[in-house]
Amino acid sequence: GGENGGVACLFGGGAGAVLGKMIWLSSSMVHCAVPRHGVGNVSVCLADSARRDRVLSNSVLFRFVQSVVGMHLTPSSGPVHGGTPITISGSFETSDTPVMCRIGLRTSKVTFISSSSVTCDTPPTALEGLFAVELTSEGTFSIESNLQFFYHRPLRALRVSPSSGPFSLDVGVTVA
Repeated sequence: GGENGGVACLFGGGAGAVLGKMIWLSSSMVHCAVPRHGVGNVSVCLADSARRDRVLSNSVLFRFVQSVVGMHLTPSSGPVHGGTPITISGSFETSDTPVMCRIGLRTSKVTFISSSSVTCDTPPTALEGLFAVELTSEGTFSIESNLQFFYHRPLRALRVSPSSGPFSLDVGVTVA
């Protein structure tokens, strides 16, 4: 990634246009911070951060949607190799059907959708850590949330204590 070089993301046009911060991810990809905006469709393009009227790219459509209230993520952690099924609970309108889960900058397809939950498998990543979770639909809208997923190295059991016990009793064991 890199500095913006005097370039910003421009959401909308005319007097209501709003600039969003931008970071270069590669020579052909940028990440735009989405500014606050009312519900509806807007064009997004790259523009000179000092002169909004100096447009530097073609426009693409972005749809601001109403925030989903009461979203919950289960589970909230999994291994870096991905494949952990996660369920995002909330209230989803059929017109805003998400088809992708985005965790950090990686995406995976939604595997189940209902009016109250969305399920997808976590994509693999090389990095451990906490990443933002969002739902998107073919790049036309994004449902941001305060949800986060923690990627960790695969867990490995090295020993169990005690190493044996009675079959019929509820015996606790310690796994290290």
